[in-house]
Amino acid sequence: AKVILGVGAAGVSAAPATKVNAPKSSSKRHRAGSAIVQKMEAIPGVGKGIGVIHGIAHEVGEGLKDVTEGIMDIIDDSSSDNSNRISRRKTDAFAEAVAHVDRDNHRTAFNRLISLQEGGGMKDDGFRHQMAQSMLMVAESAKEANKINIAIDAYEEALTLLKQDDATGEDMKIAMKGCIRCHKLMAMEMEDINSYGSAISHRSRVYQLLDEDNRAIPACQQQVMIAHHHIAKEEYAKSAVVLSEASRRLHKGVRSIDDMASDRRDLLIQCHQMQAICYNKSKKWNYALEQYDKILPLVAKREGQGGKEYNSALIHKSALLVGMGNHRLAGSSVNKYLKLAELSDPNLIVDELDHVLALDTCAATHLKMGNVDKAISIFERKLAFVKTLPNNDGMKSDTMH
Repeated sequence: AKVILGVGAAGVSAAPATKVNAPKSSSKRHRAGSAIVQKMEAIPGVGKGIGVIHGIAHEVGEGLKDVTEGIMDIIDDSSSDNSNRISRRKTDAFAEAVAHVDRDNHRTAFNRLISLQEGGGMKDDGFRHQMAQSMLMVAESAKEANKINIAIDAYEEALTLLKQDDATGEDMKIAMKGCIRCHKLMAMEMEDINSYGSAISHRSRVYQLLDEDNRAIPACQQQVMIAHHHIAKEEYAKSAVVLSEASRRLHKGVRSIDDMASDRRDLLIQCHQMQAICYNKSKKWNYALEQYDKILPLVAKREGQGGKEYNSALIHKSALLVGMGNHRLAGSSVNKYLKLAELSDPNLIVDELDHVLALDTCAATHLKMGNVDKAISIFERKLAFVKTLPNNDGMKSDTMH
């Protein structure tokens, strides 16, 4: 073994043995053994052989000690070299990813970083930190190069890594902001081509991120946009569910509408208006009526009862009441608008189509209640007004009820 390892033999002088203080029991055994050897050496014909054997045993013992020390040195050196080699490979791999980014190969850089996550490296805090930094570098560069899909993948990966370490610093802010921005850009791109399903997916992720960041108003704005896309897909039930959730969130922590901030109130009005549309389309008349009853006080708080939005909601509520067969309440509601419209004549308070709906609704209430002459008179007013509008041929004969 000494020859193989190159210690204490084959022409190589062995290192001096280190003196070890043996336990007392061991020392006693050693002294007893020496005494026996001395006695045996004194025996004629035996002593010389015993002396040789004793010398060999001593030499073997010292040699084994050298072997043990040599093996441990080899193991230590091997472990250190192996660790350094692994570290160098990781460093080289990160550098390789950076080089791909410099060459505008962002997807290749991203895939290279993903491949580095295999194995046990991700258990190391320093490695995860370096991985998150590298992912952010890929994401920021890809975003600048308008490679939004790659940027999203890299931002999402960086967010995942940072959350594992409960990061709250600047890196987390950059990752969160970049991820939100890129998902918004993709949503707008999908909206431009009417790909509402994909737009909903990206808007939903934006909502989730904003919700995690406790940004209530921006989160609810995303929900309103998601609801718009569901309406465009004629998914009225899904839209109503999203809007109901947004409404509950906007009411959270607010005792009354008097205490509600204007931006929160405006968004809540929009939610109720869209919910009314969804319930109308789903023929859930009572639910739709509830939404108008919620809209009117909110709008009155903002602009009073003489404004455009308040009277538009009043007209649509009246039209809904006619459809539900509540003609008397419908008539009293729409007449509030018509009296106000007479005072503002010739200027309209509401849009032209809302004014036509008001006249149609008023005529229908009189007709349903048996006041035929009054109904005819209002229908004639409607026809006279429609003639002043462009492209009115279809509207002349079209009635809402």
